[in-house]
Amino acid sequence: LCYLFIFIPTFVFFQFWRPLTALIFYPVSPQTGFHWLLMLYFLYNYSKNLESGVFSGRPADYLYMLIFNWLVCTGICMAAGVYFLLEPMVLSVLYVWCQLNKDTVVSFWFGTQFKAMYLPWILCGFNAVLRGGGMNELLGILVGHTYYFLAFDYPLQHGGSSFLRTPQFLYNYLPNEEGGVHGFGAERVNQRRDGAGGGRHVKMQNDAGETVELYVPRKCSSSNRLIGPKDHSSIQLDIVDVDPITGRMVAGKSTRYAICGALRRQGESDDALLRLAQRDGIIPKNL
Repeated sequence: LCYLFIFIPTFVFFQFWRPLTALIFYPVSPQTGFHWLLMLYFLYNYSKNLESGVFSGRPADYLYMLIFNWLVCTGICMAAGVYFLLEPMVLSVLYVWCQLNKDTVVSFWFGTQFKAMYLPWILCGFNAVLRGGGMNELLGILVGHTYYFLAFDYPLQHGGSSFLRTPQFLYNYLPNEEGGVHGFGAERVNQRRDGAGGGRHVKMQNDAGETVELYVPRKCSSSNRLIGPKDHSSIQLDIVDVDPITGRMVAGKSTRYAICGALRRQGESDDALLRLAQRDGIIPKNL
């Protein structure tokens, strides 16, 4: 059926809208109506959480995640004989959020509570018991894990950059939100970009009324992800050399690292900083 409804119309009769309509269409009936509403709730809730969390201020990156998941979902579902893509797509979005918020406690039916990392698997088992299915949920988990591994897990574990880079044309249409530095308790005075350094210089007033200029990195040193202006969880760490005689910092002998909020929410910021410092020879690798 999947071959007849998606593959042949798309690639033989050039009906390229078929993968999109397969994503939107859902066979609503008295038996499936409640499940359809549940999928819509999951899509709204966890999509909103991603947009206001790790993708805050980065609409192009979020849209690219949806496009990537949709393309992978289309290919996997055609191979598996699944021709309605709504459930796998929703589960892929839910899975990404759950992996980025593993230790967050979520509530389920009958007042049960558990960590978010288990939610996709509980939904899969719940559906297998009630509806005798579970294949759609498994495919969604596979799609979501593909994105999470390439965008977050591999760069975090191996210290490289993300395999998935948002195309520039998406940034042209959906640029990242620009703004001042949050969390310093001061009013923004002026801001100028520093394209070469990958960051921005921000002039602000401190508590004494003095104007100071701060350099704010725009990319995470570990995951290479852009740090949005609303990423309040991000941190910046300077490691400096100190003269043992004078006790003063040595000019030009400092290393700056920026860690995005996504790594901090996963509890991985300390490990990421350790790997970066070992890579740059600041800390011995045998520690």
